[in-house]
Amino acid sequence: MAVCVNQVLKSYSESTRCGAPCDLDAILREIENNRITLQEGNKVSIIQIMCHLGRSHEAYEYLHKNGINRLGAYIPIIYSFLENRYFDKVIRLRDELLNKNIALKQDNYFTVMTVLLENRQFDYFDIFLDDFRKTRNTPELELWKLIHKRFQSSKIVSISKNGNCPNCNTILEKIDCPESRKIICSTIEKKIRNREEWKLFCSRLKNFTHIVDGANIGRFDNHGNLEIDYKKIIFVSKQIKSNGVLIVLHENHNLAIKRLLKLGYNVQIVPKGHDDDWFTLYAALKLDCQIVSNDLARNHGYSSNCQKDLQWWLTHNQIKLEIVKNEYKLRHPPSFSTVIQNNHIPNTDGKWICCTNKVTCA
Repeated sequence: MAVCVNQVLKSYSESTRCGAPCDLDAILREIENNRITLQEGNKVSIIQIMCHLGRSHEAYEYLHKNGINRLGAYIPIIYSFLENRYFDKVIRLRDELLNKNIALKQDNYFTVMTVLLENRQFDYFDIFLDDFRKTRNTPELELWKLIHKRFQSSKIVSISKNGNCPNCNTILEKIDCPESRKIICSTIEKKIRNREEWKLFCSRLKNFTHIVDGANIGRFDNHGNLEIDYKKIIFVSKQIKSNGVLIVLHENHNLAIKRLLKLGYNVQIVPKGHDDDWFTLYAALKLDCQIVSNDLARNHGYSSNCQKDLQWWLTHNQIKLEIVKNEYKLRHPPSFSTVIQNNHIPNTDGKWICCTNKVTCA
C-alpha cells in the first residue's frame, strides 16, 4: 500500500506542476483510512501539492503536525507566503529554520530577497542579508546585483591587496573563527592513538609562526617520485624568513630528517602508526599560524565532519608552493576575507560594493 501511495503522490505532484486538477483531500483520506505511514519525502510532496493549490496555511499546519525538519518542506511554504505577501509569516518560518539549524541555499536567499525588495520590505530584506552574511559565503553575481540595487548610493570598487577600499579607506579584515578551530582540534585529538607521543608533540608547540608539511612540499613537482627532496623544504623555509618555522615529517623520511636537523632546522618527527597530516594540521590550527602545503585536506575535512570550517581556515592561512615562469614561488593567502564585512559586499568575480554611505532605494 505504501508503494502505491508513493506512486500516487508522485503522479499528483507531477500533474499539479502541469496545471492538472488534483483531489488532494482524496489522497489524505486514503492515507488516513488505511493508516498508512508515510516517509518524510512523501510528506514533503503533500506540502508541495498543498502550496501549489494555494493552501499554504494548511501546508504550514501539516508541516508542524508531522514535525518535518527538511528545507524542501519549508521552501514551498515560504515561496507561497511571499506570493501572497504574508511577510510576517515568512519571518516566522525563517526563525524556525534558524532554531533548527536548517540553512537556506543561495538561490533561496535570492528568491526571497527579490520579492522583499520588489515589495519594499527593506527591514526584512536586511534581516535576510544579515543571515547570508553569517554563512560566510560570497554572493554570486545575481544576488550581488540585487544587493547593489538595494542601496542606491553604494559604489562598485576594487579592493587593494592589503584590503584597502579606495572609496572609504576602510581596511577589510581576515575573519577568524576561533570556535571552529577548537572544534577541528578536538576532532583531531580523538583520532590520535598513542597519547604519550601526542602529549610530547603538543609540549613542543610553542612560538612557531609557520608549520611546513614536509612530505607534501618535498614531493612537489617530483613527477611521481615519492622520495622527499629536502632542498625544496629548505627553499620554503628560507623564503618565509622567520625563525618560527616547524617542519613536520614522518619518521619514514629518515634521510631528509637527518639533513634538516644537521642544518639546524626545527623538525617534528611523526612516529609510526600516525598520520603526519593530522599532526601538521593540528599544529597549525592549535597555534593559529600559517601552514605551508599544497594539500587541500579534503579527505581530512570530510573524515572529521569539519569540511566547511577547515576549508575556510585553509583559505586564510595556507601558503602554497607553485611554479611561476620556471621558478619556485610561494603564494600567500589573502590578507582579508572575501565575505560581507564592514559595509562591503564582494562577488565571485572579485568586485566589491562599498555601502559606507548607503542610502535605501527609493
